[in-house]
Amino acid sequence: MTAETEKDTTRAHEHEFTMDASPATVWKAITDAEELVNWFPMEAQVEAGVGGRINYGWAPEMQNPCRIEIWAPQSHLRTSWMEPVAGNADGTRTASVVDWFIKGDGGKTILRLVHSGFGSGSEWDNDYDGSNRGWNYELRSLRHYLKYHLGTQRKMIAVRQETTLSPSEVWKRLMGPNGLAPAAGDKALTEGHPYLFKSAAGDDFQGEVILADPPLSFAGTVTNMNNAIFRFAHETCSGKPEAFVFISTWGVSEEDNKKVEGRLRKMLQQLFA
Repeated sequence: MTAETEKDTTRAHEHEFTMDASPATVWKAITDAEELVNWFPMEAQVEAGVGGRINYGWAPEMQNPCRIEIWAPQSHLRTSWMEPVAGNADGTRTASVVDWFIKGDGGKTILRLVHSGFGSGSEWDNDYDGSNRGWNYELRSLRHYLKYHLGTQRKMIAVRQETTLSPSEVWKRLMGPNGLAPAAGDKALTEGHPYLFKSAAGDDFQGEVILADPPLSFAGTVTNMNNAIFRFAHETCSGKPEAFVFISTWGVSEEDNKKVEGRLRKMLQQLFA
């Protein structure tokens, strides 16, 4: 397959955000293991430079070692992405690649991410759509971290529940009276607008919606948890459909996090088990 043919038969998605930080700070945030875990994976290892690797991990079964192909500090990082789950119709396997482009802009930084190399066949749709949703959230998480919590260690509340329910049914139950129970109803969950969850677990979450893509994903700041980020998603990252709630907190005690996590875990089990 020639380079031109491959270009014509693969897909990419692109995301661009303005970060309230210098190019040097953004570069460190995407290439330093201690910084990465403050906004993206739950664990990270970095072997810097071309030919090295960045490993992003969320659980023992969710490790993503990525080969570094371009390492141009404060300018351009390119890595491979996880091994392709799907193959092409002709039996070939397409390499998936992530490019991070960094450009200073008057004291801020424009970060453009391009994830390319997805096959054009329908067997690639889940990978393409899932990674697109993922980057839509993760880059918002980076923007939030750089603006409000730079240098502060993140602590995670992570609740995952396998479910055979459809995404629309999961959303309906989660947003119902036995779930998060949004005070203004789920139709009012619009990016840039305030929200309030008065959850059946006994916890209130309130802030500003930063991402709304029902029935598959939602994210919002949580001002009453020191400007944390609440995230819901319905994905198949581990190979099976899951509903999960992650809350990224900075400056909140581990004890308080564990209490919230325990209540949310019980709620999700009752909703979806």
